[in-house]
Amino acid sequence: MTAHVTFGNGGFVLPDGTPYERQIVQDYVVDQARHTGNLRIRVGRTLWMVERPSDDRPVVCARCRRPLKVAALHTSGSEATYCAACALH
Repeated sequence: MTAHVTFGNGGFVLPDGTPYERQIVQDYVVDQARHTGNLRIRVGRTLWMVERPSDDRPVVCARCRRPLKVAALHTSGSEATYCAACALH
């Protein structure tokens, strides 16, 4: 399986088949969100929108309940927001 990451001025594909590869994808998504703000990642048939939470709009992961400071992931049509670790596990 692969992860297709797209952002404002580009994109790339990363392998996503092993736990190590999934960790690399998670780390890269968080780092990219820190620098570019919004991006998208498609893993399998799921398209995740990644946004940087703001101080005006605090966000908590729907699964692990951690406060999200750098990257908040959600799918279109869903109000549930997840951290990179829970969304891309």
